[in-house]
Amino acid sequence: MEVRLTSDKNNARRKHLRKTKAQMLEELEQLERRRAEDQRAAAAGRVGVWEWYLQTHEVYFSPNLEAMLGCADGQHIRRIDEWLARIDPADGDNILHEAEKYRTGELSGESVTEYRVPLGDGSVRWFEARARPIRVENDGAVILVGADTDISERKIAEETLRDSEQRFRDMAEATSD
Repeated sequence: MEVRLTSDKNNARRKHLRKTKAQMLEELEQLERRRAEDQRAAAAGRVGVWEWYLQTHEVYFSPNLEAMLGCADGQHIRRIDEWLARIDPADGDNILHEAEKYRTGELSGESVTEYRVPLGDGSVRWFEARARPIRVENDGAVILVGADTDISERKIAEETLRDSEQRFRDMAEATSD
């Protein structure tokens, strides 16, 4: 009788484990679907996310952000100096200065900055970067997390508007003489 009870318990455990494994696989599939949906939405919105570990200079860039930054398929940016090599040097200096303020605690809230990325074809891509610090309690490390949005179209429109306004002013001055 005791052998039968043990066998029944083992069967119940196996059934529970199979059910748990099936549930875990289903949850994993759901997570993968959500991740794919999030990536499609981020790509459609021309947004990429990133993390910057200030103490180690390591970074994570989402695949769509790496693509927007001009990385080839399979090419990844893992350290901040690899990213800085891609952006306009004047913008990089400003960003490093701001990161130092986060590291020292001089800045603590969200920041918004713009930067340029010269591409191989001679064009320039503009980004708006939003960052927020996370302080790791036990060791004081600071991680910047953020999202970059490709604002190139807006910058082109602003430049076109400025040029148009200047032409209008020039015409107005020429006709008033």
